[in-house]
Amino acid sequence: RNIANVSGGAISAAGAFSGIKVSDQCEFVENRAGSPLSPPSSDTNSEAAGFGGAIAVMGNAALRVRDVVATGNAALGGGDGGFLFASSLNHLLVQNTIIIRSSARRGGALAVAKTQFALEAVTVRDCQATDEGGAILMDEGAELHMLACQLDNNEARGDGSLVTLGGHISIAAAKLIVHGQNSSVLWPAAEPVFPFPVLLGSDKFVVIRSGERTCGSG
Repeated sequence: RNIANVSGGAISAAGAFSGIKVSDQCEFVENRAGSPLSPPSSDTNSEAAGFGGAIAVMGNAALRVRDVVATGNAALGGGDGGFLFASSLNHLLVQNTIIIRSSARRGGALAVAKTQFALEAVTVRDCQATDEGGAILMDEGAELHMLACQLDNNEARGDGSLVTLGGHISIAAAKLIVHGQNSSVLWPAAEPVFPFPVLLGSDKFVVIRSGERTCGSG
């Protein structure tokens, strides 16, 4: 239950040769980045967007998340990535992780830009975006590989005046690769958190169901 004014309610990192490895049953619960937007009648400044309710990583860093449970994290003030925000990373890998009830303007659970990343055996459930990507936002050349993941009951839901996109996944100038049953991917090494290549694979299909958006597409 940590709070950051701008990015990474629990963890934030940036810069070449920076690396984060989070594993072994870690839990991220109700972390926040940013602050709520002020009402229109308020005299206070409403520019308070947060990025990465729990984790924010940028600028050629590397991140590996494994065996983690994340519940109720949020990017406030119109920010992106309710659980995780990543931009321009030197690879990103999330494995055996459950993300529940996270929220943001874009990317209710994950918002990723300019990064090649993989999700293996990741469950994203009951997450919400008010603009696009109820579960995942991919933007600016991001490339996602999905193996044995489950996306369930995520939604992009605005206030009725907005066009919302992608109940589960919103893709903008990005690439999504969904790997089937019995597929495998050799994930490349990337110092300091990937000293050796990682073999990804699963005997299960990717399951995407019960997504919702109020209007728009996807």
